[in-house]
Amino acid sequence: MTPLEVIEAKRAHLDRLANQKGAAGEQEVVLVSEQWIARPKGLALRRLIDALAATGVHIKASSFDALAVPPDLDVSDISAVCARFSEITFIEIKTANQPRVKAGFDGFFFALTENEIAAADALGARHRVALYNKISGEILLTSVPEIVARENHRRGNFLCSSSRKTADMRLIPVIPELKCFSREPPVRFGPAGHCRKLRNAFGWDNSASIDA
Repeated sequence: MTPLEVIEAKRAHLDRLANQKGAAGEQEVVLVSEQWIARPKGLALRRLIDALAATGVHIKASSFDALAVPPDLDVSDISAVCARFSEITFIEIKTANQPRVKAGFDGFFFALTENEIAAADALGARHRVALYNKISGEILLTSVPEIVARENHRRGNFLCSSSRKTADMRLIPVIPELKCFSREPPVRFGPAGHCRKLRNAFGWDNSASIDA
């Protein structure tokens, strides 16, 4: 499933999002009603990342899969993009294609990389996570802080694992609706330092217990 296919599929859910009550539902409709484009490639991507860095926001290209932009924005015009960065949302897509994943993404397992967590911290509300069920076509827009806050409220327990091959650290909330996992061995927060840094970035309590 490519980002372009996900972008096409998300249009089928405008009615469902429009029926949600309150400001949260309205914000979701605004986001998915905007033009979604796949992450640029090559020079266009490099220019986008460099232009973003010039505003003081430093992220990796691998931290997002798509962009939600206003319909009237010409993304090939880097000057126009720079002038309207505040209107652009960076979207990381997580795709589920297992029959075990139920409505509402119960039973969905996924990993958050260090780059994705760092981008969410740097971009704030301009970074979103789109969960897509390839079988049912369901799409749920959420964010790294929302995922973290949900689990922090429920348990206050986190796992962090480090992949020796990629050097990515993965934050692993363990919740019924949005379960995350990694096959890498878990490591405790503490001397490793970076896990603690990620934890503090989202205001997590250092005294919270950690399951190992």
